Amino acid sequence: MVSEPDTSGPTAGCRLAAVMDSPGPSTVRTLGALSLAVLGLVGLGCSDGTSDSTGSAPSTTTTAIELQDEQGPEPTEEALGEVGLVDTGLDVDAPIAMVPVPGTTSLLVAERGGRIVEAVPDGDGLSAAGTVLDLRDDVGSTDGERGLLGLDVDADAQHVYASYTGASDGQSLLDEFTLAGGGGELRADRSSRRNLL
Repeated sequence: MVSEPDTSGPTAGCRLAAVMDSPGPSTVRTLGALSLAVLGLVGLGCSDGTSDSTGSAPSTTTTAIELQDEQGPEPTEEALGEVGLVDTGLDVDAPIAMVPVPGTTSLLVAERGGRIVEAVPDGDGLSAAGTVLDLRDDVGSTDGERGLLGLDVDADAQHVYASYTGASDGQSLLDEFTLAGGGGELRADRSSRRNLL
């Protein structure tokens, strides 16, 4: 994908070129990196921060970003097999998000009502190993677009992040909690809550 130089505005003369070997499973990651690069260029105004001796405006630069698809080519339709819904047997209420826990076979599942449940493999399905964190009193209502809306775990599985709307005023919140225990016994410490947003 190559965009032509912008001929107007603060980014006049800027051009962003991205090269991908082939579209594949990492396309979303690739586009995310590209978006960040574009935001960085816009934020810098495509300037190298220098001016000539006459005091004229900073010069513009052309930036090229090469993005490689680390996964190789997309699998063929035959290699993918049949795609469909599978009942995992996991008993959760209004699941809204699910993330893997690094270094374990566990998954964390966010229920919209405010509970984060650990799910572990059980034969061909999943079973609930217990509640990792209960934010139901903090979340309150799930009317409209309210509730526990997302979660994530950091790369070393030391913290869980919960994005939710507050019970009292519906404000968006993002909190970090310390995560402890191994697969099947994960728990988040409510007293470690650190508000990030």
